Amino acid sequence: MLGMDELDEADEWGAAQRQAIEQELGADPGGYPVVRLLARQTAVLAAALGRGQRPGDQGLDVLLGGGDGGGSQGPIGGARGAAALEVLRNRLETRPDLFVTAVRKNMARALGTALDQPTDCEEYTRRHGTFGRHRDLGYVQMLVANVWNLLETDRVDAAHAAVSLLLVALEQTCLDDRWDLGYLLTHRPDPPRETLIRQPDRSGLRPFSRLAEPQWVAAGIAYCKDVDAMEERRRKRDGGDPNPKPWKYGKGKDAAES
Repeated sequence: MLGMDELDEADEWGAAQRQAIEQELGADPGGYPVVRLLARQTAVLAAALGRGQRPGDQGLDVLLGGGDGGGSQGPIGGARGAAALEVLRNRLETRPDLFVTAVRKNMARALGTALDQPTDCEEYTRRHGTFGRHRDLGYVQMLVANVWNLLETDRVDAAHAAVSLLLVALEQTCLDDRWDLGYLLTHRPDPPRETLIRQPDRSGLRPFSRLAEPQWVAAGIAYCKDVDAMEERRRKRDGGDPNPKPWKYGKGKDAAES
């Protein structure tokens, strides 16, 4: 378990966060359950961020799976999803290459190709694209896949040009409400029809993106659960009233008066 006391053993950044929490909440933040929970979550997040842990390591495991990182229910309750997403956002800012490497690894696995070779995102889209009722996304993914392939071969200027024409195509498509002229302006071949109409298989054992790391999906799902829990608490507080009266600070029956 990563608690307040263990931050003393973390790096200077984590220790500074502990000191800031104590100054803000007092040396003994345990007087109020909500404050104690917030302090504990902040300490865990501070340790995960301060120690420079990567997506998928014990920092996220603690937040998503429990205090021991093993998937069991641990002592860290509340908004784990928000904390886990913050860890990922911080990692994206400091080490974006880790996300590129993860997607490249998962794409190569899906294509059955070696990691030391450039991955072909257009081939991945043709083979695994399942756009069904969302054909517009098929056009967008084929254009983005072209940009990926250009970057894989270090053709930065060509990738910049492809992104520029993608912006042109998106704006034109919004004006026309159809892709005919917009896609034509990208100077790219038409996407395979079988890719655009292929329906997703939602009965599989992996009901999420092949390119995503499991921890990314877990963080997103945890955040959605946090939001649902908050909405449920609000509904219970308001007695199911779709138009509850605004709450005010106060006591007794006057607290909810408008």
